[in-house]
Amino acid sequence: MGVTGRLALRSPRFVVLALSLACLLGLAVYMIEYDSAEESAKSPLEAAAREEKKSHHADHNAIKHANVFTKPNAKIDDMKEKYDRGDGGNDDVKIKKDIQKTEIEKAKQTTPDRIDVYFALTNVHKDRREQFDRFAKSLLKHTRSRLRFHALVDSTGRDAVTGSVPEGPSIKILFYDINDVAKRAEPFVKPLKDHFVGSQRSYYSNPIFFVPVVLHRLLGDDVHRLVVLDTDMEFRSDIQILANLFDSFSPNHLMGLAHEQQPVYRHVFHMYRNSHKGTLVGDPPPNGLTGFNSGVVLMHLERMRSSKFYNQAVQGQIVKEMAERYLFQGHLGDQDFYTLLSLERADLFFVLPCTWNRQLCTWWGDHGYKGVMDEYHTCEGNVNLYHGNCNTPIPIDNNA
Repeated sequence: MGVTGRLALRSPRFVVLALSLACLLGLAVYMIEYDSAEESAKSPLEAAAREEKKSHHADHNAIKHANVFTKPNAKIDDMKEKYDRGDGGNDDVKIKKDIQKTEIEKAKQTTPDRIDVYFALTNVHKDRREQFDRFAKSLLKHTRSRLRFHALVDSTGRDAVTGSVPEGPSIKILFYDINDVAKRAEPFVKPLKDHFVGSQRSYYSNPIFFVPVVLHRLLGDDVHRLVVLDTDMEFRSDIQILANLFDSFSPNHLMGLAHEQQPVYRHVFHMYRNSHKGTLVGDPPPNGLTGFNSGVVLMHLERMRSSKFYNQAVQGQIVKEMAERYLFQGHLGDQDFYTLLSLERADLFFVLPCTWNRQLCTWWGDHGYKGVMDEYHTCEGNVNLYHGNCNTPIPIDNNA
């Protein structure tokens, strides 16, 4: 070090600065030791309170950062408002595309990571087994989502399911014995069968066709949303897209179904229609009270469990009064129940696009309703899910 450096170190200003830094360093060390001692002197209760306070601040910060994921809602509202006002000018088309893109991202964020799927399969013979195999393979081919199947079966149904659905990390199967479930469901479905079964020997008199009405009571509380499917179906799109439609439900919606695509309820309600000219009951979509097909049902089980009206309806008295009011005698099991309720409580039902239950049966067109069949049966758009009801062949999947 040179002479100039040694003189600088001996200057009064430098000495004062050095002493000040030493004092500050000593104070910092003392504060750290004091804080540590104070922490160790606290009672376990005080320490827990302190940790809870820290946790609260951490949760607050987590919520603050999590709000990033809620911004798409505000973004959608802002874009929609701008689009509706026409402020976008030449950018209106781009704004509309941005809205669609943001809504898709929102659906991805809010959709549960597992889809619960219910179906029933009993009395399986060779043709039925082949039909189920096509159903299962088409479903699994189009999705990578995690699935939990709830299968209502007898021994033949169990064999068919285990032969067609490979269990693994992303696929779980829960089996429910048809005889056990029928006994459990009987107190609930007995009041309904009087109104929704043509005769006790009819095909739809089997309890299997009424179990879906009370699945909210039969399945565990860990099942919140449920996709209910017939098995005479074949997928052409990802079941995840179907499950995403839960996010389109309004707060009142308990379930989602597609309209019946034949004039079934035009016929079933014929006595009521004859005495109430101009009624919309049984009329075709989009304005008529067409009725529903239960081949595909999105069930919001949480809401069904808490709905006072729905649970009273299941008990039978409400249904009895409505059946008498509408001169109704059904024969199609659970879908008659949903259709009857929808006449006065349409707010409980979300209407699925026809492409998610494209019904192929045209029986009623050949039995007295040919003149109006197209009004019910027309379905525009790419088919996502074919329904081969009344044993109608399903078109071959050219992309298989």
